[in-house]
Order: sequence, then structure tokens, then C-alpha cells
Amino acid sequence: MIPNELMGLLEEEERERVERAAVRTRTDTGSVQDCYDDRGRLLSTLASVLGRLGETRADLVGARLELRRSEQRWSDAAQDITSMSNYRMKAELRAEQAEAELAEERRLREEAVDLLTATGTLETSPGLPDIPRIREIAKRHGYAIGVHGSLLRDCDLMAVPWTEEACTPYDLLLVLASELPAIVIGDCEGKPHGRLAWTLQVDSWEKPIDISVLPKLKEENE
Repeated sequence: MIPNELMGLLEEEERERVERAAVRTRTDTGSVQDCYDDRGRLLSTLASVLGRLGETRADLVGARLELRRSEQRWSDAAQDITSMSNYRMKAELRAEQAEAELAEERRLREEAVDLLTATGTLETSPGLPDIPRIREIAKRHGYAIGVHGSLLRDCDLMAVPWTEEACTPYDLLLVLASELPAIVIGDCEGKPHGRLAWTLQVDSWEKPIDISVLPKLKEENE
């Protein structure tokens, strides 16, 4: 038989072994739970990282799209600058041509003056009619007067009906002849686009007036 003291020692040792096993079991159980908790935290962190990665990718796509738009705007601006440069070059070329034409016109005028001076006709050439007075008379009868030509040989005038109450071209001719006064030289001459032309000679030492009158347009119901 096992002595009581030995039996007590065995029982005490068994209890300690059982307790140690229980502690190990609780410890292992806690370690497993900790592992599960760590795994959950890792998965949550991974999901957060993947979410931020998706946002970063979206931002990158938006940045690339904005970069392409910016490059397109720069390309459009470069084309606009090129177009403006071409337009400026054309404008400068037209300005040079206009200056050259003006210089040529001045040269021709100077040659005409020199020729008239050399032939002694400049001082004896008749003066110009009173164009402001002619305009005032025509305005009262519904016409506007324009001047064209060199005004060296004669005075070329254009009369354009300007108001609804404008008189007929022939009536305008009679009014001018009466109020200047002047005489009508020759007959009426038809011109392109329905213009009617007469020559007037003012009763003084002045150049003849070649006046071309545009007729009034007919009303639609006439």
C-alpha cells in the first residue's frame, strides 16, 4: 500500500500539473484569439490601404487628363500665336503697299503740278466751284454729294438720293442750275447702273461740273 504522505505528494503534484495544463490551455486560447484579432486588424489596414490606392489611382488618372487638356490648350495657344503672326505680317505688307500707292499718287500729283506750271496753265486754270454750297442745295432737296476724280480738269460730283422726299434727278439739275447759277451743257448721258450724267458750267471763271445722279429706287408696290 502507498503511504498516506506519498499519496498526498502525488495528489499535490497532479493538481499542479493539471493547473499548469489549464494555464497553458488558457494561454494558447488567448494566443489564438490574439492571432484572430491581429488578422482582423491587418485585413482592415489592408482594405484601407487598397482604398487609398484606388483614390490615388483616380487622382493620377485625373492628373493625366488635366495634363492632356493643358497640352491641348498650349497647342491651341501656339496656333493662335502663329495665326496672329501671319495676320500681322499680312497687315504690315498691306500697309507697305498702301504707303507705296500713296507715294506714287503724290508723285503723280507733283508731276501734274510741275507740268501745269511749266506750261503756264496752273495760274490761268479755272478755280473749283463752291462745293459746300452745292452740297447745301442738294441736301435741301434730299441728296448727298460726293466728290471724286483729280479735280484738275473738271469737278466730278456724285449725287445720291438720301431721303424719302428726294426730288427727281432732273429736278435736282434744274435747282442747281437756278441757284448756283449755272447753265446745262449738252444733253443727259446714261451711265452704268442707271446713273444720269450732266455737265454744268457755273457763270464764272470756274471748272465745269460733271455731275452724275443716281435715280431713286422704285417702291415695291409701284
